[in-house]
Amino acid sequence: SVHHLSNKYTYAQNASTTMAIVVDVVAIPYILYITYDEYTGKPLGLRSPKAKILLVLLDLFFIIFESANLALAFTALTDRSGACRVGPETDTNSIVCGRVKALCAILMIALIAWSLTFAVSIFR
Repeated sequence: SVHHLSNKYTYAQNASTTMAIVVDVVAIPYILYITYDEYTGKPLGLRSPKAKILLVLLDLFFIIFESANLALAFTALTDRSGACRVGPETDTNSIVCGRVKALCAILMIALIAWSLTFAVSIFR
């Protein structure tokens, strides 16, 4: 909705909304696969070295992209030309700014969840 509202109210578009869409389109099927694999597959320590490296690198890949996306979202939050700029508050400004803040919160939770999942899969 941030992406849509930014276009509707002609705010400067930041890459964080586009990146969130692209990364999550890929991440959701991966999460479903890895959840199924965690419950039905072998523990990481009993897998072949190639399978271990692949799972660890995929988790690191998503952690890196989530952290980059979070950095972009915080940049959109503090950008002077963005929706959360300081000045006369309008209704559209507060609508888009609230959504940008929500995006930052969701991305922070997602990054923490990816990090915890990574730690659990390593220690398992």
